[in-house]
Amino acid sequence: MTAGPGVALALTEFIKQNPSDHLVITGANSVIGLILCQLLGSTYPGLTPIVSPDSQAYFNQSLPGYPVYSIEHLQLFHGRTLIIDIAGSEPLLQQLIAAVPRASIASIALQTSNLNVPFTFVHEDFNHQIYCHLIKTVASHKLWLPIGRIFSFAETKKAQHYAKDHHSRGRVLVNLN
Repeated sequence: MTAGPGVALALTEFIKQNPSDHLVITGANSVIGLILCQLLGSTYPGLTPIVSPDSQAYFNQSLPGYPVYSIEHLQLFHGRTLIIDIAGSEPLLQQLIAAVPRASIASIALQTSNLNVPFTFVHEDFNHQIYCHLIKTVASHKLWLPIGRIFSFAETKKAQHYAKDHHSRGRVLVNLN
């Protein structure tokens, strides 16, 4: 549960406190991005999840019915745009800022930025009650957590190599039973 739902929930709260006309999410195919999209809902006004072309099929499979875009297909936005940076790529952020004249950035990946737009680093504060709520939400199937692969305890070393050597498609878990 750590470093996924709690961070996505912190981003959701930041989004609610900073309304915008458009909401662009980089790294929307990541665990945090997929959870954030679920928390917002597919009809969230101005929702624009950005994923690489290689990850679009995975995103569509994970969240059918959600909009999905690559940077190449992004149109010029008018109005206030909040960019939620999960990917942590300054070149990608520079491309977005060029297409979005009135942008601000909230990042979980970069703590500072040299970009000439309003910038906020967002992080999660651990809260026991929030995690209890998130666990109940997952247990009731109202929230889906991406799990890429499960290894047995005896395969822990193999799991570490797998996580290091493969593109993330959900969390890698080690079963302690």
